[in-house]
Amino acid sequence: MLDEHFYMSARESFSQAHHYDAYDRKGPKIFVGEWATREGDPTPNLQAALADAAWLTGLERNSDLIIMASYAPLFVNVNRAHAVGHRSHRLRRALELRLAQLLDAGYVSSHLGTEVVASTLDNAPARVYASVTRDDAKHKLFVKVVNATSTAQPLAIALTGVRRSRRSHAHDDERQNAECDQQHHASRCGCAVVRKVPIAGPKFTQTFAPYSVNVLELNY
Repeated sequence: MLDEHFYMSARESFSQAHHYDAYDRKGPKIFVGEWATREGDPTPNLQAALADAAWLTGLERNSDLIIMASYAPLFVNVNRAHAVGHRSHRLRRALELRLAQLLDAGYVSSHLGTEVVASTLDNAPARVYASVTRDDAKHKLFVKVVNATSTAQPLAIALTGVRRSRRSHAHDDERQNAECDQQHHASRCGCAVVRKVPIAGPKFTQTFAPYSVNVLELNY
């Protein structure tokens, strides 16, 4: 197993989001032992957080190759005093960590599928990234989208091979019915915003807010 480290600027993190997409699958597995976007003081800023989120979509898409990954450095001393024996008594959780938790751990691991789904992102502008996983046991599909642009981005989403729900719901016809939980981080407060969006079928358009990290949770 290779141990690879990445300390990047936001521009580098965005550009490296597809770093492993065409990687040789015949070689050793990879542990991304240290990775981080190093911008902001004392903790990373919003651009760094969005860049890390873009980077994480690449790690998730290639989880057949990337078997472990860890963020580093995790702690920073925010005290600027030079006095001997100064005390650090507060912990500040950076926005970057919150976004990483949303994409990677997904709020107590509830948004991490057991299988990576083949997906393509066609005709999307620069700094828009995506990854898709599913959990057949829970009948859930997770579509993760990072919009690091300054404008809202409407994306036409087409799902193929989606089965009708096997749950005991009544259906009046054969049309696929799904409900989508969209979770994204508001850029002002760094807290999750949850809303439900009705979806009539496997083809729909969803608009993603500027500077946002989103998880679409679809039941099938």
